[in-house]
Amino acid sequence: MKKFALVLLSILSMFVLVSCSNKQKEYTVKVRMPLGAPTLGMVKMIHDIDKLTDYTIEYDVVNGADLLVSAFTTKSHDFIIAPTNVGAKLYLKSSDYLYAATLTMGNLYLISSEEVTLDSLEGETIQAIGGGSTPEIILRKVIGERNINIEFVDASVINSGFIAGTYKHVLIAEPALSMVKTKKSITTIIDLQLEYKEITGIDHYPQAALFVNKEFANKHREFVKNFIDEVKSSVEFVNNEQDIASEYYEEIATELNQNMPQTVIKNSIPGSNIRFVSAKDSKTLINTFFNIVLEFNRELIGNQLPDESFYWSDEE
Repeated sequence: MKKFALVLLSILSMFVLVSCSNKQKEYTVKVRMPLGAPTLGMVKMIHDIDKLTDYTIEYDVVNGADLLVSAFTTKSHDFIIAPTNVGAKLYLKSSDYLYAATLTMGNLYLISSEEVTLDSLEGETIQAIGGGSTPEIILRKVIGERNINIEFVDASVINSGFIAGTYKHVLIAEPALSMVKTKKSITTIIDLQLEYKEITGIDHYPQAALFVNKEFANKHREFVKNFIDEVKSSVEFVNNEQDIASEYYEEIATELNQNMPQTVIKNSIPGSNIRFVSAKDSKTLINTFFNIVLEFNRELIGNQLPDESFYWSDEE
C-alpha cells in the first residue's frame, strides 16, 4: 500500500510562526486523507499552504482504507478524511474524533465489460472497493434481495483488474472511473446515486467526511474553525475552477506515482459530487443515512446512531 506525506511550509509561515507562542509554532498539524475525490476537494488548501500561517501543516495522502482506520485508533493525526460510517463507528468506541463536515455526497458507479442490469447480475460476482464502509452500504442497499456475490478488493488493484479483464463487474468511484474509461471500453455504467434515489427518494448521501481530533479541537478552537472555513473554500474552488483544480491534483497524483492526467481529472469532477456541508447541517443527512444502515448491518456504524456530541461545533 502506497503512502505519501506532503509536507508544505512556506517562508511566510515560518516568519509568522516566530511571532506566535512556542506552543503553536512548534506544533505540526497532521491531516490524513485518501487519494481520490476527498483529496481532490482539498487541493486548493494543499497548494495554498501559507493561508493558515500559525501552524506547520502536513498533508498525508494514502491509498487504501487501512491507514485511515489506524489514524483514528492511534490518534496520529489531527484531521482525518474518511468514510462517514467509519468515523461514527470508531467514535462510539473512543469518542476521540468529531464530525467536522461532509465533503463528498456520492460518487460510486457499478461498471461492467458486458451489457448488464442489476437483475441480470443474479448469480454473478462483483469486485468492489470499500468493504465495511460507505461503498458497501450503498452497494448492498441497491442490490437488495438479489443473489449477487460481492468480493471486496483493495482500491489499488481494482482498476488494473478490470482493465486486464480479470474482473468483469466492479464497483468503482470517481476519479478512478474517468481514468479507467481511457484504458478500456466500458459497456455498462450504473450510477448508484440514481439507483439509491429510486429506492429512497434521496439523491445524495454523506459518503466521506472531515473528522477532527477532539482534544486538538478544544486546544486550538480558532485554528480549527479557520481550517474548516478553508476546506469549504477549497471545495468551492474545485467545482468553480475545474481546470486549475485538476492541475493541482495531477501534481499530487504524480508524486504518488499515479498516472492521472489533468484532462481525466477534470472530466471526473462533475461525477465526484464534492460538496461541503457543515457538521451542523449534516446531522439530518447522517441520521437518514445511518438509519438505512441500521436496517441491514448495524455493526457498520457501531450498532447505534451517534449522539449530538459526535458533531463539532465552533460555539463555546
